[in-house]
Amino acid sequence: MEELKSVNSSLRKENHILREQLNAARNGGEGVRGRSVRPSCDAEFARSLKVFYHSMTSVRGQLQRLRRHRPSEDSDLLGFRLFVDEQSPAIVRRKRERSGIWS
Repeated sequence: MEELKSVNSSLRKENHILREQLNAARNGGEGVRGRSVRPSCDAEFARSLKVFYHSMTSVRGQLQRLRRHRPSEDSDLLGFRLFVDEQSPAIVRRKRERSGIWS
């Protein structure tokens, strides 16, 4: 009889715990402020999609601006001349260093 009372007591405790878990699940796991403690997977996925598409929209805008941008030939030519002038002294300097003229 004592053993049955013990088993019955254990089952009542387990039943009480399971009822509390069931009530918590029915209420959606609401926290203190009425918000879900853990957002649903759908909400997280929707938020991620929103961030992704916002980033893609900004990248698309940047690509379109780059496509429309046409630098003038004068600025290209000036940039090219500066590059050639910088490379020429660098080549001359390397040749002199290798030949030992400056050492």
